[in-house]
Amino acid sequence: MTGIATAALDQLRERLGDAVVTDVDVMAAYAHDEADLVEHGQPGCVVHARSTEDVRHVVRVAGQYGIPVVPAGSADRAGRRRQRGRRLHRAVAAPDGQDP
Repeated sequence: MTGIATAALDQLRERLGDAVVTDVDVMAAYAHDEADLVEHGQPGCVVHARSTEDVRHVVRVAGQYGIPVVPAGSADRAGRRRQRGRRLHRAVAAPDGQDP
């Protein structure tokens, strides 16, 4: 279990399907950025938003359950962040009110 309410994950998966990632090994790449300014944490899930409406849905569900959301740009396989304009490409939700 990731620490995020099962009901919240169900709501996210119902609408976003496989865009909601909860595999611990996959999420490890999202636990920190390259700045290393804060202690690393483990995300409760990662959402690969495909549209503005996806982002709205993630924020709405997260707000309903009190789950913090950390927006992130895209990254290549080496973990380097790339900006794609000003769009959000993934959201990381932290379990139990912790920062991811």
